[in-house]
Amino acid sequence: MEAANKGAGKINSFGINIKLPCEQKPNPFIDDDPKLMEFKYFFTRKLIFIKESDATVLLPGGLGTLDEGFENLTLFQTGKSSPRPIILLEPKNGNYWNTWMDWVKSVLVNNKFISPDDVHLFQLKHSSKEAYRAIHDFYRVYHSLRYCKGLTVLRFTQSISKKIIDRLNVEFQDIITEGTIYSSPPLKGEVQSHDKTLKMPRLIFKFDKQSFGRLNQMIRNINEWVG
Repeated sequence: MEAANKGAGKINSFGINIKLPCEQKPNPFIDDDPKLMEFKYFFTRKLIFIKESDATVLLPGGLGTLDEGFENLTLFQTGKSSPRPIILLEPKNGNYWNTWMDWVKSVLVNNKFISPDDVHLFQLKHSSKEAYRAIHDFYRVYHSLRYCKGLTVLRFTQSISKKIIDRLNVEFQDIITEGTIYSSPPLKGEVQSHDKTLKMPRLIFKFDKQSFGRLNQMIRNINEWVG
């Protein structure tokens, strides 16, 4: 949190602190700022974490770090939050997240507690520059997601070519329950006079609403393929 507040500066940052009997206090870059919020309960703090951010960067830490990390992953995995970059950050010679990832694969995946595709919900990065690039690239073309009358709508800042759409229909057929992925103007249920996304290109399809690791792969591929 301190690194985020320092990087963003006082004007562009806010803080969400938790009241504890010891250990926890505001960092010097947000202390006494009117945008500093304090919470009694962890669940309300985590709700604001997700609601007011577009990405999550997790550095090695204690039980609270793991709690917040699993909360992010669970909400993404179950479709309770919008797709977002979830970055695990440590130096190249670090073993915190590498050890954690080994456990996720050897215990959770191998025992079928989670899908093998769930490992695509997060990325491991080894520097602040790599983390920044991953977040920047995630939103390079992709903008947002919404559901409308049984359809999943992905909105983009650039048009998606027919060639890419054809490729998506081949490579991600497994997450489509019926029909194909196709481009479309805004659906009737989307139209609202105040909605700034109406002019954005969009892809529409019937998503199975459970393969969010694969959906995350698809979003990242679109960002990469649209040159």
